[in-house]
Amino acid sequence: MKNILSLFAFLLFINSYSQDGISPKEVISQYIEAIGGKDKLESVESIKMSGNFEIPQAPFKPSVVIKQQNPNLTSLEMSAPEIGTIMKQKFNGNNGYMEQMGQNVPFSEDQINSSKSKKGIFEELYYDSTVLKIDGYITIGGSELIKVRIDDKTLKYYDVNTGLLDRSEETMEVEGNSITTTRKFSDYKDVDGILYPFKTEIINGMQTITIEFDEIKFNEVFDENDFN
Repeated sequence: MKNILSLFAFLLFINSYSQDGISPKEVISQYIEAIGGKDKLESVESIKMSGNFEIPQAPFKPSVVIKQQNPNLTSLEMSAPEIGTIMKQKFNGNNGYMEQMGQNVPFSEDQINSSKSKKGIFEELYYDSTVLKIDGYITIGGSELIKVRIDDKTLKYYDVNTGLLDRSEETMEVEGNSITTTRKFSDYKDVDGILYPFKTEIINGMQTITIEFDEIKFNEVFDENDFN
């Protein structure tokens, strides 16, 4: 019994040493290598994703097209059969807005700053490792995840075994309210040599919206009006 306890204590020590020893820079490097490598990711200037939204209690599944172009231009358009466009969200590098049911809501200052802070489609390529922090470990759904604090508003969870990004949490001020959005990433598939998640679950409070992509293309050519 004493030998078993000694072995158990030794294993705990090794595990603790391993967790304490890894740096944020190593976690980010492992992620970059896991999805395709630095050179491959740096070759991507834009991305177009097409798929469907699943909204709880909605009578239909809206289709969605998301466009992104380096460094931080984004466009999201959601549409439904026989209705047309039901929601748009755009950011042109300086300003952004969300338009829904005829109502146009400009981005808040926090949303603009968050969007401007992004330096590319694969954000991990541009992180300053000196400001990143390991924020602990957690096991979710049988997967051991390491938490990396990106800044005071963003936390990312990477799978210890695969190196892949499992989820992220971002907190921002919207109309005077502090809102935390969780994004869960899964169903990674190879697209031109890059592993990319084809399923994203977006959790705001008690509501979960699921996006499942049918097609993802890199280095598509867009018009600047796509982001206005």
